[in-house]
Amino acid sequence: MPLIASQLKRQREPVTVKLDKAVIDQLKLYAEFIDSTQEHIVNEALALTFRKDKEFQDWLDSRKERSNGTTS
Repeated sequence: MPLIASQLKRQREPVTVKLDKAVIDQLKLYAEFIDSTQEHIVNEALALTFRKDKEFQDWLDSRKERSNGTTS
């Protein structure tokens, strides 16, 4: 068994967004700071936001319940 797990291969889709110039400047600097791609930073920042937002998680749960035909 390897000491380091293989990088997860995830399906990626392109998306186009317009950001404030100040945010783009910070994104570029942050990418340089952590020696990573801008794509990785945006992906991880959004994933973190989605995970940490309790109200969003509750909303997702209610949507799942409705699609399953149950209510609580």
